[in-house]
Amino acid sequence: LLVTVAWPKHVQNVYAFDGSAIEYFDMGLKTSLTNKKINYFTTALKLNPRFAPAYEKRGLHYYFQEKYDKVIEDFTHYIRLVPYKADAYRMLGMAYLKSGDNEKAIINFDKALSLKPEMKAVYSYRAEAFRLNDQLDEAIEDSTRAIAIESDLQVIVRCL
Repeated sequence: LLVTVAWPKHVQNVYAFDGSAIEYFDMGLKTSLTNKKINYFTTALKLNPRFAPAYEKRGLHYYFQEKYDKVIEDFTHYIRLVPYKADAYRMLGMAYLKSGDNEKAIINFDKALSLKPEMKAVYSYRAEAFRLNDQLDEAIEDSTRAIAIESDLQVIVRCL
């Protein structure tokens, strides 16, 4: 059984669902072992390559395993399916930042902020990308903006 749901362009969640893909996805959510989670999400994607949540979850697990090339691949697929989710661009930007591609990181942080300007953490991540790119004025501006949005200690420390 394959069901494709189409929504207006402004709706953020558009997925194609396959019953067996959902079962594997659910097993991935329930297991506590990261490698099993990744295997279940991979199986779900083999069964249904348009199952966006599996790309998102697998990409997050790859991020914490520091497999940034796989994070970039998964979130690129995810964004093709769900182009209006700011957190996806944030994650893609973070993977590029960790990979040393500061220009692509900045581009993705810009997109995240265009979709959701109140994402204070994205300003601090973008500030770091600017700093690593020797764009110090932009880095200071974003650091200041992150602090102004909320004086959360974690945001302040990230900006330092």
